[in-house]
Amino acid sequence: MGTGGSISDMDTCATDADCTSCLWAAAPADKSECPGFFSCCGGFSATKKRCDSNRAAWDATCPGQSPQDRPCPCIPPCEGTSAISCVAGRCIFGCPMTVDAAPDAAFNDVAVPDANVPDAIHASCAPLPVEWAQEPAPGTCPPIPNPACYPEIDTGVTVARYNACLVSWSVPPSKCTGWPTLGDGQEFVILEMDDCSYNVNIESLESCADHIQINYLINYTCSTCDGKRSNLRVLVLPRDSRPVVAVSQGTFFGPCFSP
Repeated sequence: MGTGGSISDMDTCATDADCTSCLWAAAPADKSECPGFFSCCGGFSATKKRCDSNRAAWDATCPGQSPQDRPCPCIPPCEGTSAISCVAGRCIFGCPMTVDAAPDAAFNDVAVPDANVPDAIHASCAPLPVEWAQEPAPGTCPPIPNPACYPEIDTGVTVARYNACLVSWSVPPSKCTGWPTLGDGQEFVILEMDDCSYNVNIESLESCADHIQINYLINYTCSTCDGKRSNLRVLVLPRDSRPVVAVSQGTFFGPCFSP
């Protein structure tokens, strides 16, 4: 897990039209390894120029061959139809927005159309450092949604602002196994993954006038949950009464390689 990194011009997109679903992973470096790589789940998201470059490398290194098609653990990233979009210069799989919103939102008493809300939010926000808590042990239960601990102010995450909130679903409630102790003035922001193998990159973490904004990207890992890892990813933030709003930027499907 991390905060992302730089990408080359070959992998940079400017518009959605620059992106495609690509079956051509990077070609083997040596002909003796052909084909040695495999595609799955309909390919990975890439720029068209990266896909064309990879295909040309295959033609040069493995003439007449292509990445092997093998059964893969394909976990749909969306309940509906996913699409590849250019987000912050990268081609990623994304899902349709599912959060209902009013026709317009007001920022600083000025009505802003929905389409411009992210820009309006970003303009009045300051970046925060990203700090991950130690990943919970497998089987660690998500905190119970006790209204006293979790008022309906947060969106897309569960926020534990006090140690008393880290209780399980059991009756009577007991401490969740594997949860570290919250330090004075801290809160846990808990993202729950559909599959324990997924990694998370925080694209931006910002303190805004009336909320904390988290934009994150899910990284698909070409594997399924083996039970050795938790589905929970936990950020540590300074304790704050403002709501936390977490928005997924989509799921990045990189190329898969043969074991």
